[in-house]
Amino acid sequence: MQHLKRLILKLRYFKSSFYSGSVSLKAKFIGSVRIGPNVEIGSNVVMNDKSYVNRGSVIVAAEIGRYCSIGCNVIIGAHEHPLDLLSTSPHYYLHFTDYNDVSRPVKIGDDVWIGANAVIKQGVELGDGVVVGAGSVVTRSFAPYSIVAGVPAKLMGSRLDRYKGDNLSSDFFNYLLKK
Repeated sequence: MQHLKRLILKLRYFKSSFYSGSVSLKAKFIGSVRIGPNVEIGSNVVMNDKSYVNRGSVIVAAEIGRYCSIGCNVIIGAHEHPLDLLSTSPHYYLHFTDYNDVSRPVKIGDDVWIGANAVIKQGVELGDGVVVGAGSVVTRSFAPYSIVAGVPAKLMGSRLDRYKGDNLSSDFFNYLLKK
């Protein structure tokens, strides 16, 4: 019961929102995070300080860095159906094959912004400062400070070309945390 009370205290709801989603008690929240209404968070999720998830999003398996902004109706690390079997139905492949339905968590760096209605596939790694355009389907990993968009997501540019060569990632966020 004490664990449940701590979990509830760590979750900060958006003002005037009624929370009716599903958050696994095995999910780990570090510091102050915000979870919007109708959000579903699975047991294989770690979410770090100052990050938020907006309404209607589903996070199945992910490690989310600090200062991340996740828009409405985003899907991260959802289960995938095998395309190389006779049927894509879970009723078939879970009962009649040796298919192993193990999720590969998504890794999201610090200060990542994921626009509304984006889908981030299993196993993807998004470096610090990545921006994912609304409605994008991210099927592969991207380097820090990339701007990506489309179906499938493609590199559109870099956020911080003028700072190339500077060590921006961890030093910047460690500085912010000390304040």
